[in-house]
Amino acid sequence: MKETRVELGRELDNWESSKTDSSTFMWVYGGAGTGKTALLLTFADFCRVHGRSAGAFFASNRIANCNDGDRIVATLAVQLMQAYPLTKKYINRAIRNDSLIFSRGRQVQTQALIVNPIQRIAKMTRFLESLTLGHVSYPTLFVIDGLDEITGKDVQSDIIKIIGDTMKDIRLPLRFLIASRPEPHIVDAVGQLQLCFPGRVSQIDLSENAMARRDIEVYLQKKFAEVRSMHLEVPSDWPGPDIISQLADKASGHFIYVTTVMTYIITRYHCPDKRLSIIRGLLQAPPGDTPFAQLDFLYTYITANANNQHDILKVLGQLLIARDMPSNVDILGSPANSSSPKRLEVILGLNPGDIRRVLTDMHSLLKIGNNNEDIKILHASFPDFLFDPFRSKTFVVNIAEARIELGLRYIRAICNPSCMCNHNFNPLC
Repeated sequence: MKETRVELGRELDNWESSKTDSSTFMWVYGGAGTGKTALLLTFADFCRVHGRSAGAFFASNRIANCNDGDRIVATLAVQLMQAYPLTKKYINRAIRNDSLIFSRGRQVQTQALIVNPIQRIAKMTRFLESLTLGHVSYPTLFVIDGLDEITGKDVQSDIIKIIGDTMKDIRLPLRFLIASRPEPHIVDAVGQLQLCFPGRVSQIDLSENAMARRDIEVYLQKKFAEVRSMHLEVPSDWPGPDIISQLADKASGHFIYVTTVMTYIITRYHCPDKRLSIIRGLLQAPPGDTPFAQLDFLYTYITANANNQHDILKVLGQLLIARDMPSNVDILGSPANSSSPKRLEVILGLNPGDIRRVLTDMHSLLKIGNNNEDIKILHASFPDFLFDPFRSKTFVVNIAEARIELGLRYIRAICNPSCMCNHNFNPLC
């Protein structure tokens, strides 16, 4: 939407068009629903229109074959021929010389179909730039969005490694723009890239973007204006700044919440005020109505594909209880409202480091700092999903069981303080 993500677009534009005479890498990351794809799609289209795009691959687990990592190189090679017509004969020659090229590994394909053809025309491209004194730009941008949605964590890490090899081999100022959720193996792979190319790897954290709330409010204001134009009986000041602020709070910087909400509200067939009341929890949704369908799909996909689901639910239960506890120091030796990994390991009788291992697949919904920092729920709407069995199905949090577990831990600590000396419960306590 116009007037949103303006600063981020400008930051990407400055990075892509910089005069740095070597290949650079930009990683845009954020939790689920922060608007990574919308941002990259908009910027990639802008660069395509201005002749700056060399190729793009937008991965998706919702579309057949769009999460297949083995299709990336072939997809980029086709676009490379369009961006640099002179590469066509070299790519065709590589395919003729090896009819099994597309069954080779990604590294072999990249070398034959992308690196070698670009190396062949690099001198000519440099010569063109020198003739025009740099006033004529050539395509430099490669985009891979949704890296975390490509099947196989090893494949995802391998793609970053291949990009690193490409940055080393090609003597052109190519720009590699990658977006994903901050999954641990991707964080490690990007960290390795930073060590290999100091000063040439940049990052943008969308979860920490200070302008996200403003952009979300702009989005809501425009969409509610659209609703008012469809329903002339709605007052011109509806729903008011307080409601927009409440919805922006609930979004907690994630665009997927407000896009889901407004998709539900914008309809000619239902009263918008009633639908807004359902979203706010003031009215019950009619049978069969799914006001949070898109959001539920996202949460369900992440939780259904997570390992250690049973243990994750136990951790989430204690985390949600801690939110509502007073801040006084209790008998477990830390504030009762603490949801740090260290405290949760004590409550659940886990060993040091277990919380991080249990929550490995939840980094797109939770922010996990050091052992003494509270685990942060990135989506304010996620607890609503967890508490509603109709939405979360088998992943519903049983808060009563969580309270019993916490109560038993307190009882054990009172009966036998020595069991606090280690993380494991004494079964005789």
